[in-house]
Amino acid sequence: MDVGNKQETGIGFILRTVMFLMLAGIGIFIFMPTVNENPNRWHSNLEHCRNNLRTLGIALHEYHGNHQILPLPRGNFSTQHPHFSWRVALLPSLGQTQLYDRYNFNETWDGQGNSKLHHIPLEILLCPETSNIRKNTQRTVTDYIIVTGEETLFNEDQPTSFMDVKDELSNTIMFGEMANSDIHWMEPRDVNFIEISKRINADGASISSAHEGGANVALVDGSVRFLSEEIEPDVLRALMTKSGGETVDEF
Repeated sequence: MDVGNKQETGIGFILRTVMFLMLAGIGIFIFMPTVNENPNRWHSNLEHCRNNLRTLGIALHEYHGNHQILPLPRGNFSTQHPHFSWRVALLPSLGQTQLYDRYNFNETWDGQGNSKLHHIPLEILLCPETSNIRKNTQRTVTDYIIVTGEETLFNEDQPTSFMDVKDELSNTIMFGEMANSDIHWMEPRDVNFIEISKRINADGASISSAHEGGANVALVDGSVRFLSEEIEPDVLRALMTKSGGETVDEF
């Protein structure tokens, strides 16, 4: 597939953002399948997972609207204060204000006080297909991660905003699934651009899932796409960057 040059116009950015915020204003609909009775459980879980990512996208846009920047991958750049996850920063936008208020930002995520919150799962961060495989297990990890790095939407060294996205918004990843994640949802840890595989469902750190044949990602324009395992590495790499100047063919 061809990877060339293209940029998003300012007008295009405004129109896409307005459309997305209109979606947020309408409200959030999450389809809750009855897994044990639904013969199409796999498809229901796939759609449920997609709706989780849509909800995270709306929360991220709300955060950006309130702060004019994106939440930092590790909370802050200071060495004087403990790092915290972007997932914690999004709690108020996810309807979890009480949980956010219980988090102690003066100590590490696994400090004495914050450790008392570790038993609390955050369902919005759990793919139902993965949870179905791990029945009877309380899961407090996150199945959704960001890709961090200077090249991506989430720079670990300086604040970023949606205005820093120079590629097509519909071709830039916000979040992706990660199967077998060992990352507690409160932990300020994700996957760096250099370390993550540029193939879907690869061994090691990769965008991956329990869904057959691929994994879901949320894009900056608010859409959610299912990326096939057959996607070319150069195309996936282009989707991970925010201003690489690539043109991405249909994927």
